[in-house]
Amino acid sequence: MSTFARFLPRLMATAAALCLVAYGIGYRMNRHSPAPLPDEPSRRELVRILNLSTAGEKVSFEVSRFPGRYPGDLVLHGYAGGRQVWRCEAPAAPLGKALQTCTAQLAADPPPPGLAWRVDLVRSSRPIRPLFGFEALFLLPGLEALQVSLENGQKVVYLPEDMFLAGLLDRHMPLKFVPELRIGIDFAQVGRHVRETTGYTPSGYARLQLWSILLAPDHPGGYRDVFRVHLSPTQITRELVLESANAGGRYMVNALIRDPLERFPCTQPACKHGYFTAEPGQFLYNYNLVTGLYDFQNRSLYNLVRHAGTTYSLANLFLITRDPAYADAASRAIAYLVGLAGNSCSQEPFRCVANDLEPCLGSASLTLLAVAEYRLATGDVQYDEFARGLAKFLLFMQRPDGSFRHIYNLRKRQPDEKQVLLFYSGEAAFALAKAYRAWGEKAWLDAAVLALDHLTGPATSPLPFHFGFGEEHWTCQAAREVAPEAMKPRFLEFCLDFSHFIERQQFTRTDTAFPDFSGSYGFSPFLPPHTNGAGSRTEANVSILELARLHGVSAPQVERQIRRAVEHIITHQKRPGNCWLCADMSRADGAVVNTLTTWDVRIDTVQHVTSGLIRASRVLYP
Repeated sequence: MSTFARFLPRLMATAAALCLVAYGIGYRMNRHSPAPLPDEPSRRELVRILNLSTAGEKVSFEVSRFPGRYPGDLVLHGYAGGRQVWRCEAPAAPLGKALQTCTAQLAADPPPPGLAWRVDLVRSSRPIRPLFGFEALFLLPGLEALQVSLENGQKVVYLPEDMFLAGLLDRHMPLKFVPELRIGIDFAQVGRHVRETTGYTPSGYARLQLWSILLAPDHPGGYRDVFRVHLSPTQITRELVLESANAGGRYMVNALIRDPLERFPCTQPACKHGYFTAEPGQFLYNYNLVTGLYDFQNRSLYNLVRHAGTTYSLANLFLITRDPAYADAASRAIAYLVGLAGNSCSQEPFRCVANDLEPCLGSASLTLLAVAEYRLATGDVQYDEFARGLAKFLLFMQRPDGSFRHIYNLRKRQPDEKQVLLFYSGEAAFALAKAYRAWGEKAWLDAAVLALDHLTGPATSPLPFHFGFGEEHWTCQAAREVAPEAMKPRFLEFCLDFSHFIERQQFTRTDTAFPDFSGSYGFSPFLPPHTNGAGSRTEANVSILELARLHGVSAPQVERQIRRAVEHIITHQKRPGNCWLCADMSRADGAVVNTLTTWDVRIDTVQHVTSGLIRASRVLYP
């Protein structure tokens, strides 16, 4: 045996031991040791006192009733219109003294009526030490408070709401050459903010573990637990699922632009005097719930694929609910796409949709999908010829083996044979299958089945580059749509494998320290998941469950995924009573944030979660 072969096991054992020692030291240095909460009767009494005091009543109590001593403040803060309008901070050592201070402040400085009241109690404090940039990830975003020590000896505490309102979360760029990747705390930004607001330079930071509640006099116990500025629903019912789906639908309807002169507030340099206008028929693409501002948009920046997907969702909602507002909005959105198509592929024997010189398969596919769903839902024939032209484009872009070209170059008048983009082939297969349902053209069904043969066969071999197995949520919707005409066992096998694969990416209450992640999909608890995935994967899983039932196959594991995702979506949907940081509840109602640590709402996030909810309502509650 060589010297290296004898040395290697010792080297590996030493490395493993060092890792364990480093983990042990880090665990001991950074683990919270929270002070125990008051017992249940004392918590109820504390909440009773606060509910009465915030309602303007004078309450007497013994300070000694709450003897617990805590390493930080008791904070009572009230919100209206997304802004903090009243606040009391008092050292909770003991807790009774802090409660006395805040009730006295309420009596001396009565708050306006109708506020949403949150209570935070600091239970533990741990210092944040520099560690080669990794300290940006030490604070649990939305869960912990950030304590800043100033050079003058004072301390400033930023609660989760403070950090959301100041835009201090998800700002660190670990890779400077990937500016879109932002996670954790950017301490340079925090330092600038502290200097601007206090006039002093930070000298140190600490993370504070909190007990957080929202006062709710009508709720059992008088309060609701808050987790990352969200409230969990008490029970998921069919009625709640349907109401949440309709709330998402109303959000999309309200996001449709009707008046070309209406001005929408924004802050980007492209905005003139802080506002922009946009073409009727577009959807307002990105909205920030906390600031109440939209991202600037115009025709060249507008995402047609997501516009078409949102239109499909509205048509699907009308098909199921028969609410005429959804049909009207879908028709207006389709008309916008028809107008764009008049300037695209006008010299070709087919129709396409583009806002540049490279029409893509995705925009044409989802436009066809939306028109077909609209036709099935309403019977309206005004867009039939447009749809047939789009179907011709999809057939033209399909190769003999079932695969698709994804980009068409208008200058060269030929497809790009090399570029492959995520989702497009699955979208095309789904659109052709849906078009067959709407107009009965057998050739479109055959093309959809041929595409599925390729997607579930040759396309799966060169993973992960030619088929995004963990992301592609359209293919199994297409497989369901071609049934019962095409009941191929391979399609079901593929989709059950897909569902099994993504279930391993789904967070549950038992495999993460963050229960609000449950039902979402991700790769690491260090990266807050995108809510979009819970919606798009639910759309796919509903189709998989329906397909399995058609084959007579039981799939409880698929239904289990759907239920978890539905609960996640409803928990994080913004509704009156659960969004005290929303600047304008009339605009925010029905919105679902892109991630759990940001307040941006993209229209396709609402589209996917709404379609997921409305379709899940039918398979979970037949």
